[in-house]
Amino acid sequence: CGMDCVGLELMIGLPHQCVVSWRDTLRRVIAMAPDRITLACYRHRPQHAPGQYAIDADALPEEDECRALLALTAKLLCDAGYCWIGADQFVLETDELAVAQSQGRLRRSLISYTATPPTALLAHGVTATGEIDGQRFSNTASMPAWRQAVRSGRSPVVQAQPPTPWRAQLRQAQQRLLCNLELPQSMLCNDLQPAYARLARHAQSGWVQLLDDRLVVTEAGRMALSVLCAELDEMPLP
Repeated sequence: CGMDCVGLELMIGLPHQCVVSWRDTLRRVIAMAPDRITLACYRHRPQHAPGQYAIDADALPEEDECRALLALTAKLLCDAGYCWIGADQFVLETDELAVAQSQGRLRRSLISYTATPPTALLAHGVTATGEIDGQRFSNTASMPAWRQAVRSGRSPVVQAQPPTPWRAQLRQAQQRLLCNLELPQSMLCNDLQPAYARLARHAQSGWVQLLDDRLVVTEAGRMALSVLCAELDEMPLP
């Protein structure tokens, strides 16, 4: 059909999901052989998404069950020849993302993993975030305010985060964790050393391994990569 790449997004944590049914789903997906498979985790937050009140919360799998589903996903897809990128992306070994990772060119944009150099990302929707030349722009989270701004020909942007050397280093550290699953201590200035110490404490849970000059994310830590990156997100501005 002229499509160069076919990707599927699967969701873990849906009602009544279990290892038996999920294994069958994965076998069907592998048989279809998509180029890329992305995992998403269902978050039950009906106070933010009222439509979720229709979902039986008691039928949702527990956190431990979701981790088991993710572990099963990683095993079956890697056994089928997919490369595991970051925490939620699986691609065929010939995919440009797999090649970029092996060559150290892989990046994580605001949208997803990519093998292309940084480009301008223009955000349009409510709460959306865009980036131009290292400066990030966030749209309003209020639908009425967003509509009013758009209908009057104004930008819905309510916050701009200009690039600074400190923010650039912070994002480089996050990129290294997300794309290379490691963080060399030499990458961090004094302001980021407390974040490194917080990350190092996760060695007790087996999420990272401490080496002389860096910390490395373990396989268990890959399943909690967002938590590890949040240690950097929580850094106060200098």
